[in-house]
Amino acid sequence: MEEGEDQHGASNFDHLPQELLVGMFARFTPSQLATASLVSQHWHATTNDDILWRRLHKLRWREKQARANERVQLLHAASSSPSFDPASDSDGTWKALYKKHHRGDTLWAYALKDLRESAPNGHKLLVL
Repeated sequence: MEEGEDQHGASNFDHLPQELLVGMFARFTPSQLATASLVSQHWHATTNDDILWRRLHKLRWREKQARANERVQLLHAASSSPSFDPASDSDGTWKALYKKHHRGDTLWAYALKDLRESAPNGHKLLVL
């Protein structure tokens, strides 16, 4: 048995209350959360807490989402189409929505890179 472990091999951190761990993990980046999720089953469950992923999602996409909502509202202003709600297009968790938006950003980045590389010399790609 190593120092800081109990008789079952669990570290002292495994005995911390969920609320305390969530508070600690709230300062982590997505990649740090992924790494922390590998420590133990308790940490894995805690790093999947919806509170953490909602915060990360809002930090990363708040401004981008505000601009997108503005564009959607302008496009639908003359029609009777309902406004787009991004949260309605996921499996119900903030982590799933974060992953979906991250994948979308990554795909856009690759697509824009391909477009820029294929543009004739001297031409600039206009992105709205």
